[in-house]
Amino acid sequence: MRIFYFIAFIGLLAACKSNVSPEQKAVDDASELYKKQPSDSTAQALVLALGKYAEVKGYADSTSARYVLQAARISYEHNQLKQALGYYKIYLVEYPDRPDAGDRVMDVIAIYDKLQQPEINQVLYRSFASRFPQDQRTPALQTKIENNDIAADSLLRYIGMNMFNDSTFRLNEAKANLYIDASEAAVAADPNLTNAPE
Repeated sequence: MRIFYFIAFIGLLAACKSNVSPEQKAVDDASELYKKQPSDSTAQALVLALGKYAEVKGYADSTSARYVLQAARISYEHNQLKQALGYYKIYLVEYPDRPDAGDRVMDVIAIYDKLQQPEINQVLYRSFASRFPQDQRTPALQTKIENNDIAADSLLRYIGMNMFNDSTFRLNEAKANLYIDASEAAVAADPNLTNAPE
């Protein structure tokens, strides 16, 4: 009888293994290669496989949440900061109620520090303090806020108003991109921001 159970168990394992989706197989293969040969190229292949899995399976899948976060971390470790930001923003938008949301916002702040984007971090400091008033990191972030009387959405409006050159009536692309990045970061950091839907 034990032999029968053992054979049934082996058969069940084999059946489960053959039911692996192409996306999961791509993640497994890229993960194995990255473990054997950690490099920028194998890291990028793994990040792309992780992202593809989440894209195909949807973000409601708990494995997708883990993979999006893993993609963000690997991107950061390999100095792909803008790519890491993209994955952290996806994580924060798709999983706003996870208990690690504050940690992920701090990861985004650290990346914008490295990218030398103080305007965006001014928005993020305010968003973090508004969303996580009881967090032990909030007082330190509040000391970095340049003008406590200005809310995050007001600061965003100010950045947005500077997108156009008044004398030439032309769009300043650098400032427009800054506005887009700051808006995305603010909404990811605090989905309850007054003008988040806008």
